[in-house]
Amino acid sequence: MTSPSPVGVWWATSDGAVAARITEPDVASTSVVLLVPALGYESSSSYRTLRAAAEALAAQGHLAVRVELPGTGDAGGATGPEHLETLIGSLVESIDLFRAAGAERVSIVGLRAGATVALLAAARRDVDGLVLWATAGGKRHRRELSLMGVRVPEEEAATAPTGSVVIGGWLFPTPLLDDLAAVDLTATTVSPGAAVLVLDREDRPAQDALAEALRSGGATVTSVQVGQHDRFLDRPSEDSEIGVETVDALAGWFADQLPATSSPQRLVVPGSASTEILWYASDHDGTVIEDFVHLGVHDLAAVLTHGVTPSRDVVLLLNTGSDPHSGPGRAWVEYSRNLALAGQDVARLDFRGWGDSPHLESATGRPYDLHHGDDTLSAAAALRARGYARVVLAGLCAGAWVALDVARHSPVDAVLALNAQLYWARGDAIEALMSTTRERRLPEIAEIRRRAEAGEWDAEDERGDRPPAARWLDVLTERGVPVSLVFAEGDDGVEYLQDRLGRRIADLRSRGLLRIREVAGIDHSMSRVWLRPAMLDVLAGEIAALLAARD
Repeated sequence: MTSPSPVGVWWATSDGAVAARITEPDVASTSVVLLVPALGYESSSSYRTLRAAAEALAAQGHLAVRVELPGTGDAGGATGPEHLETLIGSLVESIDLFRAAGAERVSIVGLRAGATVALLAAARRDVDGLVLWATAGGKRHRRELSLMGVRVPEEEAATAPTGSVVIGGWLFPTPLLDDLAAVDLTATTVSPGAAVLVLDREDRPAQDALAEALRSGGATVTSVQVGQHDRFLDRPSEDSEIGVETVDALAGWFADQLPATSSPQRLVVPGSASTEILWYASDHDGTVIEDFVHLGVHDLAAVLTHGVTPSRDVVLLLNTGSDPHSGPGRAWVEYSRNLALAGQDVARLDFRGWGDSPHLESATGRPYDLHHGDDTLSAAAALRARGYARVVLAGLCAGAWVALDVARHSPVDAVLALNAQLYWARGDAIEALMSTTRERRLPEIAEIRRRAEAGEWDAEDERGDRPPAARWLDVLTERGVPVSLVFAEGDDGVEYLQDRLGRRIADLRSRGLLRIREVAGIDHSMSRVWLRPAMLDVLAGEIAALLAARD
């Protein structure tokens, strides 16, 4: 199955730029459905399910708009909006924009905490339809987030207010947690006569009190419990699937209750494919420009970040894990904008089957898919065609592996590989957590270390008998590709290089052919957001060194 990339646009609200992906119907329509994602890590694991919902609605004739509100996804604002009002107000202004553009019918679909935002926005503006999908809000949700999250250290008060938590690299500031806890969903009413679907998980208690409260306010409420939520809400993004049953239930309800309205001409979507974003860096502030672009023969979705004057070179950030182009915990967004402030252009990419790029045969991407190398080369060629002299490939974990694999086969300007696991080979297991991988590899790790201490690996290297990872590095250095390997201190990837390839690594480094750097404190997926400014300094330094090596 193939599917084109949706159209990306931004529009301005009082609290910053909203980023949106538009899936247009084949026919002209004045029926708009705004889809509000879950917050935090759940937004990554459910990304493709929400896109599938948008495509199902567009197939019925609705203009489907997935909105990312300030502090989330590609939108403006720092990761983790400080207050719930930022999200609610931006959604209300978005409703107004589409009404002003001629939308006769506006509905909202909200997932998890996005459902809370949708409900509170619908309490302020008349909407025709409202879907509250596995709604999360109130004191129970705050407790859940606090239990799941890692508390930001008190000494990092400059990063986030005391009591803030991080889940999978996504920051939930204390004021936002407090706002979520203060929400009483059953005390909120919407327009009398509005059609409401309360779409719950079948493996959890139904939210009957919420449904009854909305009915008592005059809404026409349908309550449904559906399976498969565990496939995209309870799994890491690497293992998530599309919740087909839930998408079908949502689409079926729209077909019955809110069929699309037609129009003689298409509604003019507000916004632009390019926007200026005010960004606050640790050392200075400024404006960056972001463009939604499609790259290469595969129509790959990407976001290009640059200053007023584009740089000569560009860094191409590849997908990591199975996160969309925003990166782990939105790190790619933060790094792109900070680097652009310093004069370095950056493109963050979705492989086919990931994020907003075409589906291909399957609807969800997996780390190390065979086509990733082809996608990388296609995107790099498209960036050169845009006028960039050099393209630096950059990725984390599986993305780093792909970048190095591409560089040993094809012309590449430089590679910045973060936490590359060069012991991995096709056919090996793929785990979402490095802790799981390490547990599985413990006997292998112990045997590698024992033989390293006995000098066996060095002796093999001296004889020219080298494992695949060493041969990779030899090919890269022979091709003259500048490579920087950056690791979290003690990461499994650097441990493997030190124990298994000690002699080879020492030789390449002594000759200036390979850069290896460990960063203290940072974790494998860079989820400790308070350390990102330090990591950014490392990245900027390594990029500069790689480009200098090409001069």
